[in-house]
Amino acid sequence: MGFVAAGQRVELVGRHTWLEAIHTGNTSGRRIMPNSFFNDVFLGKDKRGRFKPVPEEIRNNPTFYTGTVGVVGAKGKPLGATVESECKFAGSMKTVVVTPDKKQAALVDTILSCDHGFAPDGMPLLPLLNARTEKPIRTDEEMGEADTVLLKLKGQKRRFKIQTRAAGVLEVVGDVSVQVWVSDSAAISFLRRDYDCFYPRHFVYLYNRPSYNLFVAMEASERKG
Repeated sequence: MGFVAAGQRVELVGRHTWLEAIHTGNTSGRRIMPNSFFNDVFLGKDKRGRFKPVPEEIRNNPTFYTGTVGVVGAKGKPLGATVESECKFAGSMKTVVVTPDKKQAALVDTILSCDHGFAPDGMPLLPLLNARTEKPIRTDEEMGEADTVLLKLKGQKRRFKIQTRAAGVLEVVGDVSVQVWVSDSAAISFLRRDYDCFYPRHFVYLYNRPSYNLFVAMEASERKG
């Protein structure tokens, strides 16, 4: 199963909310492909400077959550001691909380990001905990018992200063400026990427939309074990 994109074998695992996607990746031990992967897929060029073909599997399912979590405060406001958002899991709404460190808490109009993945000991880089018990969530049953979920950012973190929330430059990939659209409210979510005639391939989205179900690409299962 799976297909090759940007030199990696990946597969699609259906539509999920971003919280469902994190939980699915953590419990399956499979990495969700990060925003940098989609930069390679959408913006990679050949020796003649032309965009490389996008795999059919991605062209046919054009809206994806990347495996890169973005955390941002409300417009003009610092992240603060905690950032809260909501997201559906199996039809039930969960409150999700991220606790920035002291230096991060002062960030204003800045996206704090972290990729999904696993440490050498197998521990998730985006672990989920039940806020009431502070115990890791490892099963669907444990997720069902949690009303409030703590999301930890254990991996390498990056900061992106927002020039404007309506198509400001996020980063430059090769000779292409990647632009970002961000909710005015505080938000926690996977960054979203689209490949569609209405949504240019260099756009990234960080929206506070807790019920969105989008496609997710993970490393192919045959690469494990």
